[in-house]
Amino acid sequence: MVRGGYGLFFDKTAQEVGLTALFTGGIFSDSFTATFPAAGQADPGPRNGQFPTNPFLVNGPTVDRAALEALYPAGSKIKNTGGVSVNNPDRTVQHSQEYSIGYERQVGGSASVSADYVRIAAAIC
Repeated sequence: MVRGGYGLFFDKTAQEVGLTALFTGGIFSDSFTATFPAAGQADPGPRNGQFPTNPFLVNGPTVDRAALEALYPAGSKIKNTGGVSVNNPDRTVQHSQEYSIGYERQVGGSASVSADYVRIAAAIC
C-alpha cells in the first residue's frame, strides 16, 4: 500500500501584541530613554583630550545626577513618539509546508514492513 499527504499549516497570529500597545500606550510615557546630545553630534571634548562639554558630564566621566534630576524630576512624562501599526502590509504569518509519502507491505500473516519519508519546509518570518 502506498500513502501520501500534503499540508499547509499556519501559526496563530498574535494580534494581542499590537492591539495591547495600541490601547495601553497613552499619549505620554513615564518610562523613556533620553539621548544626549539630542542633535546627534558627537561631543568634541573627549576627542580633543578634554573633559566632555555636555552639561551632564562637565566634571568628568560621571553623570551630574543633580542636573539630570532637575531636568527630569521623578515622575516626569514625555510625549510618546513611538508608532503602533496593526495593518502592516509587510507582515507575514509563520507557516510550514509538510509532505509525506510512505509504503507498507504485509510480510507473512502477522507482520509488515514500512518506509516513510516526511519533509517539513518551514517558512518562519
